[in-house]
Amino acid sequence: MTTPHPRRFSVSVTADRPRSVCVRVGGDLDHDSAEILVGTVTAALADHPAAEEIRLDLGGLDACDAMGLSALLMVRRCTSSAGVRLHLDGRSPELERLLRKTGTFQHLTAPGGHAEAPSDGAQPNPRGETDQG
Repeated sequence: MTTPHPRRFSVSVTADRPRSVCVRVGGDLDHDSAEILVGTVTAALADHPAAEEIRLDLGGLDACDAMGLSALLMVRRCTSSAGVRLHLDGRSPELERLLRKTGTFQHLTAPGGHAEAPSDGAQPNPRGETDQG
């Protein structure tokens, strides 16, 4: 019998643009990795006090469970407290669905309380879902 191996979690920080820090995330954001992400973002905020935005590059994210979602909410709280905008880049359709189903889409994607416009031009409704035409 073959035992499945858990996906490795990876996170890296770069500050290749002035006042912008990119945190690249790969693997599964879950119970085992949630604290690592929050700690990494907290350290990035401390290491880059002039940062105006944190960009979470989630293009390498394989899965996100309830603890992963909790970590994203904690990251949002940390960045908001620091007065730093949070961007969730490279969101997969699965992550988009999770954020919408849990009612956290607008909260996590709306710096300053204004929802990001969906790429298809649809308008978000108060529950963070999109209304087509």
